[in-house]
Amino acid sequence: NNLYMTEGSGWAGQWFPVIGGSTVNSVSIYNSPSNNPDTLMTIEAYGLFGTLFDNDPSYSITTSVNVGWNEISLDDWQMNNPFVIAYEFNDSFGAAMDVSTTPYYALYRSDGGAWYFLEGGNFGIRANISYEGANVTYNVYRDGSIVVSGLTENSHTDTGLANNTAYEYA
Repeated sequence: NNLYMTEGSGWAGQWFPVIGGSTVNSVSIYNSPSNNPDTLMTIEAYGLFGTLFDNDPSYSITTSVNVGWNEISLDDWQMNNPFVIAYEFNDSFGAAMDVSTTPYYALYRSDGGAWYFLEGGNFGIRANISYEGANVTYNVYRDGSIVVSGLTENSHTDTGLANNTAYEYA
């Protein structure tokens, strides 16, 4: 399913709900077979402006794409907290939407307009992201008493337990 503009251009985007600092190493964009196979595509990343996604891109790249999946290496786009990666579409180049996927990560905006979430699928945008996380620590409690505190990893192996004994963890 392709989305086209009748005039002007728009932006098809995917929301990446990352918390904390992150680096976008590469993006993969799906170019539908109904589009021109040898075309240039502008890809941009948008951070937050307050609680809304910005209309001014943090990063932009224009590259040629072929039909199918296109992996584009990036020069370490540094983002912070949730962001959108989007590409431009118009009356001759459509935005490919996969309606068989879980909705609520696809966004759209017309040139100069605000971002809107779309229901019914996701655009063909994937990203290879390295992230720092939110710099949180974890505590593990067994039966109301602390077992370990200050963990920087999100897992812990508890030892010294007795078989056939019920324990309650938090």
